[in-house]
Amino acid sequence: MKLAQEVTGLSKPRLYALVSERGIPHKKRGNRLFFDREELLAWIAEGNRAVRKQNER
Repeated sequence: MKLAQEVTGLSKPRLYALVSERGIPHKKRGNRLFFDREELLAWIAEGNRAVRKQNER
């Protein structure tokens, strides 16, 4: 989670919300969340379009 916070600049509650909406790339093993730096950077580079569309509704 700390990696995702550092890369995205988002708060922990916002990251959890995005994970529950499937709005941010992540992997889950058991009760643990995992983030890949390259996937997060690509998600940021594409402008988080999916997240913005969901929020505009």
